[in-house]
Amino acid sequence: MTKKIFLFAFSAILLASCNNENTGSLFQTADEEVAVELFSHVKRVESVEFLNSSDYEEFLTPEMRSQISKDKQAMMRVSATKNDDIDTIYSLSEIPVVKEIVSKNIIYVSGKMITVTQDITPEEENILNTMTATPLLPEQTIKKTESKDGMLISYGADGNILSSEPYDEPNMKPFLDSLKYYVDLAEIESSKQSVKAQSPFSKIKSSAMPEGMNVWQMDNGNVVIEEIINSQSENGMRVKGVAGQMRSRTITNPEMDKTLRFELYQGNQMVTRRTYQYNGNEKLKNSVKIKGGAIENPSGIISEVLFVNERGIPKIKKTQEEYKQNQIIVHF
Repeated sequence: MTKKIFLFAFSAILLASCNNENTGSLFQTADEEVAVELFSHVKRVESVEFLNSSDYEEFLTPEMRSQISKDKQAMMRVSATKNDDIDTIYSLSEIPVVKEIVSKNIIYVSGKMITVTQDITPEEENILNTMTATPLLPEQTIKKTESKDGMLISYGADGNILSSEPYDEPNMKPFLDSLKYYVDLAEIESSKQSVKAQSPFSKIKSSAMPEGMNVWQMDNGNVVIEEIINSQSENGMRVKGVAGQMRSRTITNPEMDKTLRFELYQGNQMVTRRTYQYNGNEKLKNSVKIKGGAIENPSGIISEVLFVNERGIPKIKKTQEEYKQNQIIVHF
């Protein structure tokens, strides 16, 4: 198995799990042997924006410009820049919503799992909280959730229990078995020494690729993976009023161990753009190493998704994620 395939499989395991942060006394662990810990601390800002040529030129096909031309407000924004004095808010969706979440998962050797998630967003971060006529009291706002021993419990800001209900506790033993397989595989890969090691790009090009997938290398060494998306997978991805076959494009670094950018197209129309940032922070690196190097998770992800609102005007749903910690620690 190539390094790239291992990395993608390992990333899939991470994404399938909850995001989590090492906060020490977040909660007391049970008296059991810990197999895996997952930590995350992320600040997420969500907003809706008009398309403009300075930020979203790649989205502005002739078809999109034609739709925008039907709306005066959208037309004012399309040529605006950050320095222009256009600060009118036309809908509540344009006001950014901020969430700062700290979470932690512990998976025990037995397959039992405990999850705790805390909302540590400062109240003053969200202007909507001050605009609401009947805001929720702190003790009514969910600030912490805990899933443990078959129970899902929600807590208010003052620690009071808001809800408590049973849930189907998952058995994580199959997950641990799969993870151990990939960890052992990584150790084998790390122990191999080769004078002329084949590059990840050369390996994937020499292997059999699924139908509809194409891989090539850019002049700067980055690798592009393009794939046709079949009709069964594209439900929910399509943008109203846009025609064409859906395809994705993923750009990685030359080593193929970092995703730099992801793009989704519907015909020639870009409908999703996601960019990834890295800063080398130790709290963003997983404990498993491949050929001596730790798998590093992004420090920031900016996701921009095109949609058409109820008035037929194209807009962008933008999500900015800033990670202070995002890692998996394996105790095998």
